[in-house]
Amino acid sequence: MRTRERFKDKTFPNKDTSMHENTIHLRKQFLFIALILVAASLLPARSSAQSGQARIAGSVTDINGALVQGASVVARNERTGEEHTAITDESGRYLIAALRPADYSVTASSLHLGVQASHIQLLVGQEVNLPLTLHPVGIDAKVDVVAGTDVLVDTSSAAMGANVNPREVEGLPINGRQLSQLYLQAPGSVNSGSGTFGDIRFSGRAVEQNAIRYDGIEGTAIIDSSPGNLNGEIPTPFRLQSSLENIQEFRVDSNNYPAEYGTGTGGQINVLTKSGGKDFHGSVFEYFRNDKLDAANFFDNIIGQKSKLRLNQFGGSIGGPIKKDKAFFFFSFEGYRLRGGINSIEAVPGLASRICAAPLGTGSIACNPATAALIPAFRAPGAVTLRTGPDLFDTVQLQANNIVDENTAALRLDYRFNQKHSAYFRFFRDQGSNLQPDGVTGRQISIRQVPQNGVFALQSILTPTLLNEFKLGYNAAYSRIIGVAPTVNGIDLSNLSFNISGSVAGFALPGQGSNAGVATPGGLIRANSAQNGRGQPYTPYSLSYIDNLNWTRGNHSFKLGGELRQIHLYTDRQGGITYTFASINNFLANAVQTVQYLGDLSAPSPFFNNSTGPAQARQSYYIGYAQDEWKIKPNLTLNYGMRYEYYTPLREANNRQILFDIVTGQLRDSSQVPLKTSKTNFGPRVALSWSPNPTGTGFFGGGNTVLRGGFGIYYGPGQTEDQIQPIESNRISSTLSNVTFPQDPAVIAAAFLANPNNRQYQPRAYAPEYTIPEKVYQYSVSVQQMLPGKMILTAAYVGSEGRNLFLRSVANRILPGQTVIADGTTLPSSFGVINRTNGAGQVIAVNTVREFSIVSGTSSVQNPFAEIDDKTSGGHDTYRALQMSLARRFSTGLTLNSQYTFSRSFGNTSGSNEARTAANNARALSEFDYDNGYNNFDVRHTFNLSALYDLPFGSGRKHDLGSVGNAILGNWEIGTILNGRSGLPLEIGIVRPDVVIQCARTGGCIVPTGAAGAITTFANGFVAQLPGTINAANPLPPGFIAVVNTPSGGASRNVRRPDLVPGVNPYLSNDRLILNPAAFTTPAPGTFGNVPRNFLRGPGFKQFDLVLNKRIKFSESTNLEFRTEIFNVLNHTNFDIPGSRLNLALPAVTQAGGLYTVSTSNVVQPGQAYTQAAAGGTFGLLRQTVVRDVGLGTSRQIQFALRLNF
Repeated sequence: MRTRERFKDKTFPNKDTSMHENTIHLRKQFLFIALILVAASLLPARSSAQSGQARIAGSVTDINGALVQGASVVARNERTGEEHTAITDESGRYLIAALRPADYSVTASSLHLGVQASHIQLLVGQEVNLPLTLHPVGIDAKVDVVAGTDVLVDTSSAAMGANVNPREVEGLPINGRQLSQLYLQAPGSVNSGSGTFGDIRFSGRAVEQNAIRYDGIEGTAIIDSSPGNLNGEIPTPFRLQSSLENIQEFRVDSNNYPAEYGTGTGGQINVLTKSGGKDFHGSVFEYFRNDKLDAANFFDNIIGQKSKLRLNQFGGSIGGPIKKDKAFFFFSFEGYRLRGGINSIEAVPGLASRICAAPLGTGSIACNPATAALIPAFRAPGAVTLRTGPDLFDTVQLQANNIVDENTAALRLDYRFNQKHSAYFRFFRDQGSNLQPDGVTGRQISIRQVPQNGVFALQSILTPTLLNEFKLGYNAAYSRIIGVAPTVNGIDLSNLSFNISGSVAGFALPGQGSNAGVATPGGLIRANSAQNGRGQPYTPYSLSYIDNLNWTRGNHSFKLGGELRQIHLYTDRQGGITYTFASINNFLANAVQTVQYLGDLSAPSPFFNNSTGPAQARQSYYIGYAQDEWKIKPNLTLNYGMRYEYYTPLREANNRQILFDIVTGQLRDSSQVPLKTSKTNFGPRVALSWSPNPTGTGFFGGGNTVLRGGFGIYYGPGQTEDQIQPIESNRISSTLSNVTFPQDPAVIAAAFLANPNNRQYQPRAYAPEYTIPEKVYQYSVSVQQMLPGKMILTAAYVGSEGRNLFLRSVANRILPGQTVIADGTTLPSSFGVINRTNGAGQVIAVNTVREFSIVSGTSSVQNPFAEIDDKTSGGHDTYRALQMSLARRFSTGLTLNSQYTFSRSFGNTSGSNEARTAANNARALSEFDYDNGYNNFDVRHTFNLSALYDLPFGSGRKHDLGSVGNAILGNWEIGTILNGRSGLPLEIGIVRPDVVIQCARTGGCIVPTGAAGAITTFANGFVAQLPGTINAANPLPPGFIAVVNTPSGGASRNVRRPDLVPGVNPYLSNDRLILNPAAFTTPAPGTFGNVPRNFLRGPGFKQFDLVLNKRIKFSESTNLEFRTEIFNVLNHTNFDIPGSRLNLALPAVTQAGGLYTVSTSNVVQPGQAYTQAAAGGTFGLLRQTVVRDVGLGTSRQIQFALRLNF
């Protein structure tokens, strides 16, 4: 029976207490909302820039230069007719706040004096400094500001950022029309991939610390900060979470933003959506491309077959009045259809006929029939062999089709009750499905995602200086992902995964460690950094209650606001079995390193009275801020404030969560909080901006120069997926060793339930000191200078210090040291490896002992728990950068934005989900400094430039060519985007098993290796792999004992760093092989490698895109656009990072009839340099481009578009 009543009554005897706690929690939440609403009714207010608002400020003088007090200044929204009024103070200054970004006209009047300014374009969060001079009534006194070109110098804060105006949103060449590529306009932005949401970071911070808002409402994937992310691990190819057709403009702040921004320490992206106006406007469009016009992908040329590409993006929008000057609407729709070929190149085991000995083949390896039957699963029938041998691997390439279908729609309704009160409702919904190939095995990943975002906003102007805005927001990110695998030799692979390169979790992700480049067959997909599964369905949503307040008084603009965000998340974790082999030799011998079995989260719980159903996670954010922008003088502004953020721990609504104590090895009471969360997250912010000579003339005079500096403390909760692990551990999870393929899942599950002392349960856990949120100190000093041609140059020194950053390691570690005892002797409990010997002194059994093992008698070592993936906090990093930007923003003529960043990011972690497992299995905080090095996305040089230019031909322009000439050459616009960066860091890894065998005899080990008494002597210290079978009939070779190889173990994460060979250049220039394996060697048993973290670099990135746009005008408001967009004009090949993981190259040992065979092909001893064959054919090999179908990094592609605007 699966009813909720039974679920509650029989599973949780403390339900009354839990319900009481929930009641108290709800009361606190409603009290928080009530306080916000009370404050909204009592305090003067304006909506903040957090909601995308802008403002106009300045002084009013008469024609003699005297300041005018009491003048009326009215700003009118040219789209909606909405008006806002201010009165100048005793110093003649005015401030009109809470203006929606749009085009405005401003009228000022006093007695018989007046003036009107028009074409004032306000951008998101922008303050326009607009001085007005009154003239006698009757004199034509008009000012054409033309897109705010006089207000580009920012005197309001020290934030580093960029506004992306409507012209840029509509006109720049964006491959796939994805909003995130425009993030690169901001100084400090870095693109590590194809320009998707998960690829772009700001000023050294993790992507999980970015915060994106649509009309002030958070727009993340909830489980992950990046829209479109599926399960905190896997990005999607979907691009229309917010269609460009919905976006009016947006602003990106990358560093040192004021107190109104937060819930993340990275970039702050504030998107303003389009609304209807007093006139009907709209568009109909289609963008299309076909591979017939494209250049072949670099890897298409290898097999001589161009990948297919068919892309269509189509849709339209319409907006206008419903009731004159009262009600307006805007609606848009966009569809996306992609059929794109994808190349995959991976190493696979050679065919059994080549590498296996008789009777399976003509090779020399004694292959186990069970695993030999799996060899065909590593390559799809259509895969092309690029390299055969000479080692046990082949390199193959598969070209397969990626299918993406996506539809998005948006609706916005605006209503003005009167001049003081207005409201709007906006909702958009995106729905995407994708069937994508994954590697060369023929496996596919089926994805479905439905993000939704909505807001209801009520704005009330109480007086010209008082305004209040309340918002109710909704954000949801439904997602489903499942692996699809073929059946091979009668083996159903849908519930299985096979990794023969030593790692448990599936394919590598950017920033998640080195890539082996070896195929992984099976239907399981990566669930997190430690597990795989059939799928991870998520149904999350958040509700936000927001109120923003403002009081403008004299030279002060006081802001305060608050948000209560409630997160609800429903999820299942669908498991399977992952077989991990330390090497291909072990795979062929069916010597499994580990077998990880995971049940389903929704299946009967072994911990909570067989309760069933998906988990229900809950979390709340409590946010408040207050700040003041004080114009001490017209040329001196102080912006200071305080922000407070509190994040409750993510927990299961019914306390169905597993809390493993990594110190005691016990399960804690599930009703306790899973982790600590600080309540002292006060973030002061202060910034000062000064224009040294505002009334002077010349290059530095007239306000053309501004000096800015600022400091702030910022907090961010990091990735939600990193907090869900106690919840996802509520299932059968067992990791076995010393077993073979295949294993019966029913037998594993039954053993888990029947043998709690030896079930090798593997929950995921937190250290007792783990505390959120992360904390970052940011500071900057900058100068802005107006240049000729209305260019604005900004140069800044930007820095940050990350503290309490996210860290990860392993618990239940193998104990240090090894010992040798006679078989039948009581087992000691203080050694990690126990060798039990027969009368001849040969080892006939090896026991491995962990921290929480139960050791008893002469042979029993039971393990209630396996190795545990654990997380903590306390990491640190430092970011330093020179950031420069050059911008010119016009609605016509030339619009240009460029930014260059020279930076360094260094520490023991980059925080959030970009933290890797400590390479030395650290426990104490100081031990994590072994990983001090360049952070995962430390990019030394980044350059981005975008430009749009109206050619000066046509009627009313510089060159009027007549009716025929204007028809052909008139109304052309040209645009470009240039992207470039230096290489991403490379983590050099090496596969290292927990335990190896080593010759322990001083004079060497004499081992029988052939008939007629043939022997081989192995030197003292000679190291080999631990055989899969050790018993009385199969002892270790004479003189060999088992020893701890990797201190503390780490088999579930067994990729560690190697040693560096002194004096050898780690780079190669050998076609696509760029890493030199001879620069690396295996560390000695019991030691860690000395290669620094991320000390090498992969290939750089550069791309030049171009757009040509012809407008054919039918009327003043109606035109037809014909666009030609060329992406990667120069067809520069942008390679992804190469495989950088060294194979396990220790010799394997087998025994038959008392004779031992020790492999000699492609093996190296600790201290010996790797060869390419020993390292693996894909080590250091550039084997794929950054992206293969759509986005930054493709081969040259040509796209055409038709767009009717009316």
